[in-house]
Amino acid sequence: MLRVIGHILTFIYFLAIFLSSLLPAAFLYLADILGVVAFAIFALLLARGLTYTQNIFKYFLRLTLTAFAVELILILAECYLDISFSTRNVVFTYAAALGFMAGLALALGSSYLLLIRLETNNGDSADPRPYFKSIQPGSYNLPPWLGLALGIVTMALSVYVSWRMNFILSIYGILLTACFYLALIDLFDTDPQDDDFVNRTVFAKLVRKSIFQHEKHLLRAFLLLLGFNAVYYLLELLFYRSAANPVYFYSLLVFVPAVLFPRAPTNNSGKMRILRYAIFPLCLLLVALLRYLFVLS
Repeated sequence: MLRVIGHILTFIYFLAIFLSSLLPAAFLYLADILGVVAFAIFALLLARGLTYTQNIFKYFLRLTLTAFAVELILILAECYLDISFSTRNVVFTYAAALGFMAGLALALGSSYLLLIRLETNNGDSADPRPYFKSIQPGSYNLPPWLGLALGIVTMALSVYVSWRMNFILSIYGILLTACFYLALIDLFDTDPQDDDFVNRTVFAKLVRKSIFQHEKHLLRAFLLLLGFNAVYYLLELLFYRSAANPVYFYSLLVFVPAVLFPRAPTNNSGKMRILRYAIFPLCLLLVALLRYLFVLS
């Protein structure tokens, strides 16, 4: 259901872009807010998806192919529908965010292995025992120091490509998605989970059934997102006062549908997976048709 809400909000955002000349200013402002909320919804889904996926490279490939399909539609819209886009589409940002989170996961996992190695060998880093970090594809085993370096390079490359290629939301979008990922993982938490569900409060039961699955994940996500938005806005005020945009704080609204709607059972069938990635370009084609019928005809 959360994914459906994200697609509905995205469709409204597309309407505001393609039919801006026909819509009132209030609707355009609202659509801008809903676009930020939609991005936060898919960023949360992407972060949760990374905690489940068994092959990050296939995940990245599917996102990249979708991004190029969407970009082709936008290029055709620029050519034939008298509309222009100053940035690359948001699916590229999701792909860059996935690359950043993959690098972050590799760096964190490798750091953890380095810490274990030093602690179990009395501070001697020349430990002959096989502490390795496994990466995809092929389950290659890397020394933890190499995994840490590769993770940092991957994160830096993801940010650079996003900035250099002018992806929409760019660095903000990547870091927002990373906030969700950090909130959802328990890399250093080895304590068993408390599975007592019956005696929980109504709110706790909602959270346990939601995409967050645990109250600590929700709290971490809220605090990280609030802090990140505050720091990002203050930096914009400091360095780019005219470009500072408080609309990013509306990304906090993502917690309302994320908590209220329970997570759906995972359906990884081939047809459902294709449909999930096809909805975005299909929505674009629909609003492009509406622009042709109501604006240009």
